[in-house]
Amino acid sequence: MCSRSRPDSAFSIGVNQVFLSGKYRDNAIDAGLGLRRSESAIEVTYSDKIGPVTIQPDLQYVKDPGADGGVGHALVAILRVGVEFRLHPFQDQALAASATASAVMPNSL
Repeated sequence: MCSRSRPDSAFSIGVNQVFLSGKYRDNAIDAGLGLRRSESAIEVTYSDKIGPVTIQPDLQYVKDPGADGGVGHALVAILRVGVEFRLHPFQDQALAASATASAVMPNSL
């Protein structure tokens, strides 16, 4: 979804669930791990381009990360920053560079 006044902006919400196979869980039990059947997450993100810089904050809530019930839940905050620049002002080719920073707060919720 983007607005007409900010055509390079985008807002999204995502939900996912990952299931472990029975064989993987059996192997984990043999190794002494008590894994759950799945991991679930919800994610909210917004991206906007300001000149040559793209900024995208992202927030994720993860229930049973790694399907490990002993870990608790996690809140993950991510900031992606990208820069696009041209080597020559009249060339159509552009180079891009990006960086990502994240912080995980387990057992926070």
